[in-house]
Amino acid sequence: MEVKLLIVEDETILREGLYKVGNWEENGIEICGLAANGKEALEMILKCKPDIVLTDVVMPVMDGIELTRKISELYPDIKIVMLSGHEEFQYAQKAIEYRVKEYLLKPAKIEVIQEALLKIKEEIQEEQDKICEESKLREELERSKPILREQYLNKIISGKTTADEDILGQFDYYDININTDNLVVLLFQCDSRDKSSKEMELINIKIKELCKEVLQYPCVMFSDLKDRIVVILNYDKTIKNSDNILYLTGKGRRIQSEMERKWGLTISVGVSRLLNNIGHVQKAYIEAENALSYKFFMGDNSVIYIGDLENDNNGDQCLLTQIEQELITCISTGDTGDTRIKSEELFAELKELYDGKPQNIYDELIMYISILIRSMKAKNMDEITYEPLESYLDGLRKNKISTLLAMQEEVTNILVDISEYINRNRLIRSEGIVEKAKKYVEENLSKDVSLITVADYVYVSPNYLSFLFKEKGENFKE
Repeated sequence: MEVKLLIVEDETILREGLYKVGNWEENGIEICGLAANGKEALEMILKCKPDIVLTDVVMPVMDGIELTRKISELYPDIKIVMLSGHEEFQYAQKAIEYRVKEYLLKPAKIEVIQEALLKIKEEIQEEQDKICEESKLREELERSKPILREQYLNKIISGKTTADEDILGQFDYYDININTDNLVVLLFQCDSRDKSSKEMELINIKIKELCKEVLQYPCVMFSDLKDRIVVILNYDKTIKNSDNILYLTGKGRRIQSEMERKWGLTISVGVSRLLNNIGHVQKAYIEAENALSYKFFMGDNSVIYIGDLENDNNGDQCLLTQIEQELITCISTGDTGDTRIKSEELFAELKELYDGKPQNIYDELIMYISILIRSMKAKNMDEITYEPLESYLDGLRKNKISTLLAMQEEVTNILVDISEYINRNRLIRSEGIVEKAKKYVEENLSKDVSLITVADYVYVSPNYLSFLFKEKGENFKE
């Protein structure tokens, strides 16, 4: 590394002598100018941009003290070495005030001057290395920002950060330009799950492109940990909630049709309820995820609004582990096979977590069953569905169950029975909706009746109503 040095000395002999005597070049120092006073020095600084200024104190026109003051104000990065024949305190005081690096008394040997300059050169090198390192780190951070942004958004939907103030600060840092008080979550999933990671990455890029093209509201898009596209979107607060849902499900269907037309791929969309606080976004994400789980009944290429299928609950799911959440979803969708599997996985998790601590397993199971019962009550399920669980919970609290295996068998059988009951009720309810829809059509044949108007009348989404007709082997248009 080479640094530039400007020498400022009013005595010609000393000025020229400093220039000629020092071994500047071999020490990595370039003499970029020689000035006879402070005024000349300031003019030269503009041209040669020195790293160091070596200046005398007493000079005509502008002395070294005034020059130093101006350099400290105008060019704070330039290092200053002052040569003075005065030991007076006032000079040294001024040198300290203007951040002079070295204050050398005349006559100073060239070796002393060179040593001082080389020491400063070393400091400049360290500063430049630090700036270079910080610049590299900033560049690396900018390159990593999209990944860090996605990681942060996944933290939000998994409930690992809940303070509104922290979220707002992070939104600003990651350039996430959405409001935090009128939100809805849309979850997009490719129906073909046998794709490679690379193929899924390309499919998700296509979904994002279509979302940007079709969705008109401010939103943020990212991939969750299951390779699905999450869209957190600001809905329009000036229109009715029901109209917002119709608009969003309509946009979902538009994205579906474009995906199939352009690339021959089908996707399904889960839509959460509307929320008014970013702190509840994890609950909305779980709702969108639960909505997608109904694809099991509705088939591929579905747009599913959770409000068509489930009543709102009290948020107990946020307290549950992933397995427990999945188990509740299996029960509420009437999926008996997966209910049994997830129940067994739950007990395996309990055994692994609390091996050798039976009381902890009792406590954990009591808490989980209590939350499950509250969830069922919040969904206005018949008492017959959760009464067996309440009876079992009472026995569990009295430690009437002897072994973990016995607990697993009894709880699993109860949950499977509940799931079967819910599935039967769902089918009965579906038949009721279809009959109600048929009756409405018959009574309004003279009017302009469409799938959308009928779905609105029976309080379900158009897509779900169409699915119910297909499930009965009928077509709505017929």
